[in-house]
Amino acid sequence: MRKIGDKVWCVDWRQVPIQEPCPVCYGNKVVTVILGNEEHVECQCAYCQNGLGSDSRGYVVSWEYSAKPEFRTITGAEITSEGVSYLCIGGGGTYSHKENNVFDSEELANEKSKILAKEKTEEELERFLRRKNNEDRLRTYSWGIGYHKKEAERLKKEAQRHEDAMNECKKRKGGGG
Repeated sequence: MRKIGDKVWCVDWRQVPIQEPCPVCYGNKVVTVILGNEEHVECQCAYCQNGLGSDSRGYVVSWEYSAKPEFRTITGAEITSEGVSYLCIGGGGTYSHKENNVFDSEELANEKSKILAKEKTEEELERFLRRKNNEDRLRTYSWGIGYHKKEAERLKKEAQRHEDAMNECKKRKGGGG
């Protein structure tokens, strides 16, 4: 077991944002939906929007993890049923590290950091691919197009009814309705 005041190398990694073209609109910010009657309708890509109501960006952000071991000083220890963790200060803060993530050499900490960074990057890629393949997102395009098409047709009919009523009024003397 290590002692308070020991200088150690701790496993650490950093998230680095990776910007990639949107896998739905391929950077065009719009998609074309083909309706059942073969009509083509363009709409803003909802997949690469940065929140509801924002414009499409044409790209998505995924995260990659890079190894970055840190030299720190042990300031305390915590022993639980899960094992020993060390409280370490350095790099602008106080951190808790499990015993198997604390090393005497930078090389060993770097090796372990690379392994953990690779695992985290693979987890992030899996999450990204699940999101990319989420068919529910694509269904929202067709729902939105269907809804707005129906409303546009309804409003066109209503506008035509008012146009007809206005023309009838003009035919009458005095223009009253």
